[in-house]
Amino acid sequence: MLAGDIPPNQTLYVSNLNDKTKLPDMRVNLFELFSQFGEILDIQAQKTPSKRGQAFIVFRDIMSATTALRSLQGQDFLEKPLKLAYAKTQSDAVLKDRGTYLPKKRKDQDKGADKQQAQAKRKPTAAAAPPSQAAPGAPHTIFVENLEERITVEALNALFGQYPGFVEARLIEGRHVAFVDYEESMQAEVAMHGLNGFKVTPECELKISWAKGK
Repeated sequence: MLAGDIPPNQTLYVSNLNDKTKLPDMRVNLFELFSQFGEILDIQAQKTPSKRGQAFIVFRDIMSATTALRSLQGQDFLEKPLKLAYAKTQSDAVLKDRGTYLPKKRKDQDKGADKQQAQAKRKPTAAAAPPSQAAPGAPHTIFVENLEERITVEALNALFGQYPGFVEARLIEGRHVAFVDYEESMQAEVAMHGLNGFKVTPECELKISWAKGK
Protein backbone atom coordinates (compact mmCIF):
# COMPACT_ATOMS: atom_id res chain seq x y z
CA MET A 1 0.00 0.00 0.00
CA LEU A 2 1.12 3.56 -0.64
CA ALA A 3 0.46 4.72 2.90
CA GLY A 4 1.25 1.60 4.95
CA ASP A 5 -1.52 0.40 7.25
CA ILE A 6 -3.29 3.77 7.51
CA PRO A 7 -6.66 3.65 5.70
CA PRO A 8 -7.31 6.23 2.97
CA ASN A 9 -8.97 9.43 4.16
CA GLN A 10 -9.45 13.05 3.12
CA THR A 11 -6.38 14.41 4.89
CA LEU A 12 -2.81 14.04 3.62
CA TYR A 13 0.28 14.35 5.78
CA VAL A 14 3.06 16.14 3.88
CA SER A 15 6.66 16.02 5.11
CA ASN A 16 10.17 16.87 3.91
CA LEU A 17 9.08 20.42 3.06
CA ASN A 18 11.71 23.11 2.70
CA ASP A 19 11.80 24.64 6.19
CA LYS A 20 13.62 27.72 4.89
CA THR A 21 10.48 28.83 3.07
CA LYS A 22 8.39 31.45 4.89
CA LEU A 23 5.08 30.10 6.18
CA PRO A 24 2.79 32.39 4.10
CA ASP A 25 4.72 31.45 0.96
CA MET A 26 4.54 27.77 1.88
CA ARG A 27 0.78 27.83 2.38
CA VAL A 28 0.13 29.58 -0.93
CA ASN A 29 2.45 27.25 -2.83
CA LEU A 30 0.88 24.19 -1.23
CA PHE A 31 -2.57 25.41 -2.17
CA GLU A 32 -1.58 26.05 -5.76
CA LEU A 33 0.00 22.61 -6.06
CA PHE A 34 -2.69 20.49 -4.39
CA SER A 35 -5.84 22.37 -5.46
CA GLN A 36 -5.50 20.99 -8.99
CA PHE A 37 -6.66 17.61 -7.62
CA GLY A 38 -9.84 18.77 -5.89
CA GLU A 39 -11.46 21.17 -3.43
CA ILE A 40 -9.33 21.90 -0.38
CA LEU A 41 -11.02 22.52 2.98
CA ASP A 42 -7.94 23.47 4.95
CA ILE A 43 -4.15 23.65 4.93
CA GLN A 44 -2.44 23.29 8.30
CA ALA A 45 1.18 24.34 8.55
CA GLN A 46 2.91 25.76 11.61
CA LYS A 47 6.16 27.61 12.22
CA THR A 48 7.03 25.98 15.56
CA PRO A 49 10.47 24.31 15.35
CA SER A 50 9.12 20.81 16.01
CA LYS A 51 6.54 21.09 13.20
CA ARG A 52 8.48 22.94 10.51
CA GLY A 53 8.86 21.07 7.24
CA GLN A 54 5.46 19.38 7.51
CA ALA A 55 1.83 20.17 6.77
CA PHE A 56 -1.65 18.66 6.49
CA ILE A 57 -3.74 19.09 3.32
CA VAL A 58 -7.47 18.53 3.87
CA PHE A 59 -9.56 17.66 0.80
CA ARG A 60 -13.34 17.51 0.62
CA ASP A 61 -13.30 13.89 -0.61
CA ILE A 62 -11.05 10.82 -0.40
CA MET A 63 -10.75 10.45 -4.18
CA SER A 64 -9.07 13.85 -4.50
CA ALA A 65 -6.68 13.07 -1.65
CA THR A 66 -5.77 9.71 -3.17
CA THR A 67 -5.17 11.19 -6.62
CA ALA A 68 -2.94 13.89 -5.15
CA LEU A 69 -0.97 11.34 -3.10
CA ARG A 70 -0.32 9.11 -6.11
CA SER A 71 0.47 11.99 -8.45
CA LEU A 72 2.77 14.02 -6.19
CA GLN A 73 4.62 11.35 -4.20
CA GLY A 74 8.34 12.15 -4.57
CA GLN A 75 7.81 15.18 -6.79
CA ASP A 76 10.24 18.07 -6.31
CA PHE A 77 8.60 20.94 -4.47
CA LEU A 78 10.60 23.99 -3.44
CA GLU A 79 13.82 22.08 -4.12
CA LYS A 80 12.92 19.02 -2.02
CA PRO A 81 11.06 15.76 -2.90
CA LEU A 82 7.61 15.51 -1.33
CA LYS A 83 6.80 12.72 1.12
CA LEU A 84 3.07 12.04 1.32
CA ALA A 85 0.92 9.76 3.44
CA TYR A 86 -2.65 9.60 4.66
CA ALA A 87 -3.08 11.30 8.03
CA LYS A 88 -3.69 9.02 10.99
CA THR A 89 -6.74 10.95 12.22
CA GLN A 90 -9.52 13.03 10.70
CA SER A 91 -8.93 16.77 10.79
CA ASP A 92 -11.30 19.23 12.47
CA ALA A 93 -12.08 20.68 9.02
CA VAL A 94 -13.46 17.31 7.87
CA LEU A 95 -15.56 16.91 11.02
CA LYS A 96 -16.92 20.45 10.63
CA ASP A 97 -17.77 19.72 6.98
CA ARG A 98 -19.71 16.63 8.08
CA GLY A 99 -21.40 18.47 10.94
CA THR A 100 -19.93 16.13 13.56
CA TYR A 101 -17.30 18.45 15.06
CA LEU A 102 -17.36 18.89 18.85
CA PRO A 103 -15.12 21.67 20.23
CA LYS A 104 -12.58 20.46 22.76
CA LYS A 105 -12.80 22.10 26.17
CA ARG A 106 -9.57 23.04 27.86
CA LYS A 107 -9.14 22.39 31.55
CA ASP A 108 -8.69 26.06 32.33
CA GLN A 109 -11.96 26.83 30.52
CA ASP A 110 -13.78 24.24 32.62
CA LYS A 111 -12.30 25.71 35.82
CA GLY A 112 -13.30 29.21 34.75
CA ALA A 113 -16.87 28.09 34.04
CA ASP A 114 -17.12 26.37 37.44
CA LYS A 115 -15.82 29.53 39.15
CA GLN A 116 -18.34 31.73 37.36
CA GLN A 117 -21.19 29.38 38.30
CA ALA A 118 -20.09 29.44 41.94
CA GLN A 119 -19.93 33.23 41.96
CA ALA A 120 -23.35 33.47 40.35
CA LYS A 121 -24.85 31.32 43.11
CA ARG A 122 -23.40 33.57 45.83
CA LYS A 123 -24.63 36.86 44.29
CA PRO A 124 -28.28 37.93 44.07
CA THR A 125 -29.57 38.06 40.53
CA ALA A 126 -30.71 41.68 40.89
CA ALA A 127 -27.22 42.83 41.82
CA ALA A 128 -25.53 41.25 38.81
CA ALA A 129 -25.32 43.80 36.01
CA PRO A 130 -24.47 42.37 32.57
CA PRO A 131 -21.01 43.47 31.40
CA SER A 132 -20.82 45.73 28.36
CA GLN A 133 -18.72 43.11 26.56
CA ALA A 134 -21.41 40.43 26.83
CA ALA A 135 -22.71 40.99 23.30
CA PRO A 136 -20.28 39.84 20.60
CA GLY A 137 -18.71 42.77 18.73
CA ALA A 138 -18.61 43.27 15.00
CA PRO A 139 -15.62 41.77 13.19
CA HIS A 140 -12.61 43.97 12.47
CA THR A 141 -12.06 44.24 8.74
CA ILE A 142 -9.02 44.90 6.59
CA PHE A 143 -9.11 45.81 2.91
CA VAL A 144 -6.85 43.88 0.51
CA GLU A 145 -5.93 45.30 -2.92
CA ASN A 146 -3.85 44.26 -5.94
CA LEU A 147 -4.91 40.61 -5.86
CA GLU A 148 -3.87 38.24 -8.62
CA GLU A 149 -6.63 37.90 -11.23
CA ARG A 150 -7.13 34.13 -10.75
CA ILE A 151 -7.01 34.09 -6.95
CA THR A 152 -9.85 32.26 -5.18
CA VAL A 153 -11.56 32.58 -1.81
CA GLU A 154 -9.94 29.28 -0.82
CA ALA A 155 -6.49 30.74 -1.49
CA LEU A 156 -7.33 33.83 0.57
CA ASN A 157 -8.58 31.64 3.41
CA ALA A 158 -5.35 29.66 3.33
CA LEU A 159 -3.26 32.83 3.33
CA PHE A 160 -5.07 34.93 5.94
CA GLY A 161 -6.32 31.96 7.99
CA GLN A 162 -2.84 31.35 9.38
CA TYR A 163 -3.31 34.36 11.69
CA PRO A 164 -5.33 33.95 14.93
CA GLY A 165 -8.85 35.36 15.01
CA PHE A 166 -9.53 34.89 11.29
CA VAL A 167 -13.27 34.91 10.51
CA GLU A 168 -13.68 35.01 6.73
CA ALA A 169 -12.40 36.45 3.47
CA ARG A 170 -14.81 38.06 1.00
CA LEU A 171 -13.54 38.35 -2.56
CA ILE A 172 -15.02 41.08 -4.76
CA GLU A 173 -15.26 39.51 -8.19
CA GLY A 174 -13.69 41.39 -11.08
CA ARG A 175 -12.10 44.12 -8.93
CA HIS A 176 -9.01 42.28 -7.60
CA VAL A 177 -9.84 43.29 -4.03
CA ALA A 178 -11.18 41.56 -0.92
CA PHE A 179 -12.33 42.21 2.64
CA VAL A 180 -10.93 40.02 5.42
CA ASP A 181 -12.54 39.85 8.87
CA TYR A 182 -10.88 39.11 12.21
CA GLU A 183 -12.44 38.78 15.65
CA GLU A 184 -10.33 41.50 17.27
CA SER A 185 -8.66 44.69 16.13
CA MET A 186 -5.21 43.59 17.32
CA GLN A 187 -5.50 40.28 15.42
CA ALA A 188 -6.44 42.13 12.23
CA GLU A 189 -3.50 44.49 12.71
CA VAL A 190 -1.05 41.59 13.10
CA ALA A 191 -2.30 40.02 9.86
CA MET A 192 -2.17 43.36 8.07
CA HIS A 193 1.44 44.02 9.04
CA GLY A 194 2.42 40.41 8.35
CA LEU A 195 1.05 40.29 4.80
CA ASN A 196 1.16 43.89 3.60
CA GLY A 197 3.56 43.87 0.66
CA PHE A 198 3.47 40.06 0.37
CA LYS A 199 3.91 38.96 -3.26
CA VAL A 200 1.31 36.36 -4.25
CA THR A 201 3.04 36.42 -7.64
CA PRO A 202 6.11 38.41 -8.74
CA GLU A 203 3.75 40.97 -10.31
CA CYS A 204 1.13 41.20 -7.53
CA GLU A 205 2.24 42.73 -4.24
CA LEU A 206 -0.59 42.89 -1.71
CA LYS A 207 -1.66 46.32 -0.45
CA ILE A 208 -3.55 46.08 2.84
CA SER A 209 -5.24 48.80 4.87
CA TRP A 210 -8.08 49.21 7.35
CA ALA A 211 -11.53 49.00 5.80
CA LYS A 212 -14.22 51.64 6.28
CA GLY A 213 -11.79 54.40 7.19
CA LYS A 214 -10.60 52.89 10.49
